[in-house]
Amino acid sequence: IGEPELDIKTDPYDILIDSRNRRNLLTDDDDSENSRGDYTPFCFSIPLEYRSFRAYVSILYYEPRMRITIQGRRVITKKISYTLYKPRKYQFKSTRFKTRSEQEIKKCEKELLSLEERIREVDSQVHHLQHISVTTATDERMQLRKLQINATDLKDLANRLCNGLVKKRMEMNTTKTLAFIFGLNIQNRSSDGVFVYHCGRLIKMYEKVGQANKKILYCRGVVGIVDIPSIVLETTHNKQSFVDEKEYHFLLKNMGEYMRQYWTDTGIEHYVQEFWETYGYRDDQLDRPPSNDPEPVKRRQVAIPMLIQCDQCLKWRRLPYHGNVEPLTQSQLESWRCSDNSDILNNTCIDNEKLDLIPEGELKPKSQGTHNENRTGSRAVSPPARSSINNKRISNAEISSTTANINSKIATRLTVAPTSTTQLENRTLPSSRLLSAKAKTKKKRKRLIKTQSSKSKSTAIGVMSDDED
Repeated sequence: IGEPELDIKTDPYDILIDSRNRRNLLTDDDDSENSRGDYTPFCFSIPLEYRSFRAYVSILYYEPRMRITIQGRRVITKKISYTLYKPRKYQFKSTRFKTRSEQEIKKCEKELLSLEERIREVDSQVHHLQHISVTTATDERMQLRKLQINATDLKDLANRLCNGLVKKRMEMNTTKTLAFIFGLNIQNRSSDGVFVYHCGRLIKMYEKVGQANKKILYCRGVVGIVDIPSIVLETTHNKQSFVDEKEYHFLLKNMGEYMRQYWTDTGIEHYVQEFWETYGYRDDQLDRPPSNDPEPVKRRQVAIPMLIQCDQCLKWRRLPYHGNVEPLTQSQLESWRCSDNSDILNNTCIDNEKLDLIPEGELKPKSQGTHNENRTGSRAVSPPARSSINNKRISNAEISSTTANINSKIATRLTVAPTSTTQLENRTLPSSRLLSAKAKTKKKRKRLIKTQSSKSKSTAIGVMSDDED
């Protein structure tokens, strides 16, 4: 007789997955590691929510507002966004999520067509009783009145559907806004990834995004959370995935970009090794749990104070940290009430729920510094030269050959007539100023001719005077 898939004997207050079935949750890399006989990484590579039904139910809802009992014991629910270190919220806007709206529009159009057919049938029956029937029996009058009321109700419903159809068509092209929340899981670094909720209900957990390689510390320990409304994506019937995989992967891709932005905003990328060592992660293996030494445990408790839910009013309270007080037991957590709070301002169920505001961040565009540096560097190595006449790019070989020819012909150009200088000026001057340049050269020529003629006249007069003497 085989063993059942679910284990209810090991823990009488929980439902566990059998140890043999746990290996199906591993990836190929984890299987290769465990095939060598190392079972310790296997225990910590799988998050507890995959192995324990109680742990899974504790994070099943985005805003837990109910009491859940498993095997006669209450489940201690969690709000993941308030169990993270340095949480930050980002607003993501997109107009790409249209599949859900298109499906709703098609469904509404089908309902409207069927409703119009029913309206035509009822109208035909009313017309038949009003104009064809000649009897005035009471039953027929009652039937006619019912049909008229039914036709009026159907027309009102059709008008509401038409208005809803117009509204959905307008909403299809509107911008959808989603809130991404990221934070560091310093309690268990290996339990990182993205939690995707749909209308407050968990659909996907520990989705790996933003990490180029899971063997390095980049973006390790970062947890992302998003709650998707029904207008954005549609879930499958078993609430375990989404119908449109293309739009879902588009969402994960953008969450990866925002996760990398959050990693930059935290400012720990330059001392990431020292940061994790502060909270007890001193082993090189990333899947190892943190140290249980008193000092790292105290640092983790001080960094993230405990958040607990009242058993009576179901409000969330943040407990102040007391170093000398022992942690609460399971029975104390199950029966904890606001009156047990040591904070005087929040020790009654009448007090409003006070939670810390999560700071908001912004996705910054990719820096142009490196791009500009690459452009300037490329210009310094191979500067692009352009001719002023044809506006064509000249290669480096042509540049070197032309410069050599220019250097070899400098002496000859000095002896050339002013026309050569005018040609050089014509090459450099724009077309709008060529006429003025030509006019100036003509004036210079005339002046030279006049001076030469005056000199020749003066020499001729001097010769004549000598002859007379």
